Amino acid sequence: MQELIEHIINNINVRENLIELKTQLKEKSLSDGEGLSGVTDFLKLIDYDMDFFRKLLQHEDAKVRKNIIQIIGICNLDGLADDLFAAYEAEQTLFVRPEYLKALSMFDTESYLDYFEKRLDRLQKMQDAGENEKHITKELRLLNSILKDAGRVKGHKFIGGDTMSTMILTTLPGKEKYLKRAIDRSIGEGKTTLVKGGVKVLSSDYEGLMKVRCFQDMLFVMHGAKGLTGSPKELAAGLIKAKLMPYLRERISGSGAIAFRVHAVGMEEEKRSGFIKQFSRELETASGHELVNSASDYELEFRVHVKNAVGNVSKADDIKQYSVYLKMSSKLLEDRRFDYRRNVLPTSIQPYVAALIMEITENYTRGRGQILDPFCGVGTMLIERNYKEHAHSIYGVDIYGQAVLWAEEHAKRTKMDMHFINKDMADFTHKYLFDLIITNVPYVCGKMTQEDVISVYSEFLNKCSEWIAKDGVVVVYCASPKLFEQAIKGQSALRLLTRTDMYKNGKSALYVLH
Repeated sequence: MQELIEHIINNINVRENLIELKTQLKEKSLSDGEGLSGVTDFLKLIDYDMDFFRKLLQHEDAKVRKNIIQIIGICNLDGLADDLFAAYEAEQTLFVRPEYLKALSMFDTESYLDYFEKRLDRLQKMQDAGENEKHITKELRLLNSILKDAGRVKGHKFIGGDTMSTMILTTLPGKEKYLKRAIDRSIGEGKTTLVKGGVKVLSSDYEGLMKVRCFQDMLFVMHGAKGLTGSPKELAAGLIKAKLMPYLRERISGSGAIAFRVHAVGMEEEKRSGFIKQFSRELETASGHELVNSASDYELEFRVHVKNAVGNVSKADDIKQYSVYLKMSSKLLEDRRFDYRRNVLPTSIQPYVAALIMEITENYTRGRGQILDPFCGVGTMLIERNYKEHAHSIYGVDIYGQAVLWAEEHAKRTKMDMHFINKDMADFTHKYLFDLIITNVPYVCGKMTQEDVISVYSEFLNKCSEWIAKDGVVVVYCASPKLFEQAIKGQSALRLLTRTDMYKNGKSALYVLH
């Protein structure tokens, strides 16, 4: 490292030596024998002389400036914040400007925020940046992020609750009729149409729709966003032509750019990443940077469904058609349906699927107020059953103590009166019988063999005959259906009433037993 520093000071291959210095600072965690960090070693070698950095910030080579900025960030030299800001103001090379912002974002930026706001406004109004568009976009993203963190950009809010919109509420394929029934009950009939994988709704009753618990996603359908073709650039232009921005302004309030991500459905894996990157970049440009790509902290998702074009188009396999749907994040849309669920297990059922199970089985479970779940996990099945219809007495049992604690926490958040017991279901007894047992049983995973699972299922079914009242009903969701059916055949206490495949691959099923 000493030699690198001497060469840099003596203006010998400065760029190359800075790159090597940066690599060593990143990789070197401890110096030999002294227990000092690589950064501390480096600063000692230059005798903590900040002019070492200031001179390089003025270097004529833009790539030298870029590397020294990155080293300032690695060393966390907040005493150079004013120098970085002054250099950022003076910087004329666009690809270097984002590096200043990356470094400055680590420090207190309060005194620079007014300038950042003006710079953001200037960049957003810039027309046809050409080959510099990529660098301007990076700078815009960072400015938006800094201003947002500083509270200068007000958070966006969904204001489309009274605006007539076409939406698709999604659910498990083949279960659309149950979702439609739930929606019709909530907002009235005549406003819904079955589509593959969901229900299309034309409504301004957002509040009523959010009372429906058995849908997964709410996708907004924008007129003119179906059947689009062409390159990612043409696709972005097509959305803008379809009045994307007025559509969003009518439904989203707040200042600053709207953070988005792109999710592509139906595209080959090897092409997906490149398409998403290019389309995201083009969408930022086409929107005048009112939209900014932020895959990890997004407010809006563009869900792009891709399929081959049909008809008499030449080489149809090479021509794609795109339908773009808008999904607002739960933060933006304020979807509070499942806020109670703070903790989950790898085997936990998704809450909308639990709610869907309640919808599918309602003819068998209606009016049954004494309920038991002997594999309750974090309590999702019981909570969703109680949302569907209030029960008089609810018990959950699970062998895993942490799950029981989480279930108690979840029930408390819903203000539901439930009793949870940390015990093996085989040892559970109760002074009175239940008229409904509803559960998501264990399945083959981890160290459990098929024989282990069949044994658990058999024990569970035998115990049901002890727990269940006369004319009681047992509802079971199972991800190992073949094994569960073997266990059913091995007992005589319960009779199978219905079996419903939950997914088309047949890997999970829903059973009602009497």
